[in-house]
Amino acid sequence: MSVTRELVVLWTPRLLGIAFSLFLAMFALDAFTGRGSVASAVAAFAVHLMPSVGMALAVALAWRRPWLGGLVFICAGVAYSLSVQRIDWILVIALPLCLVGLLFLYSAWRPMPVR
Repeated sequence: MSVTRELVVLWTPRLLGIAFSLFLAMFALDAFTGRGSVASAVAAFAVHLMPSVGMALAVALAWRRPWLGGLVFICAGVAYSLSVQRIDWILVIALPLCLVGLLFLYSAWRPMPVR
């Protein structure tokens, strides 16, 4: 495998994991649409931001141990699939989680690129 392809295999799951975490963080902004106080909006924002922070921590965990990150992402995708019953939400949330998890597992299976 060429060095360029190995770098793509190494960096793709990491970048997609970060992008997915930012995608989830975008949904936390709906906490500011209510008519409640600023304090309750900030508290709701913090609660809505927890899944995004969890995925960011999973990416940080997977940075050195991609096999573990792959398992975390796949388990999160499966758990989300089992907890919701709407196919559109499963396709938008769980499918990318499982895809990133599979990419992390593939990255762990491939040898590290020579620098």
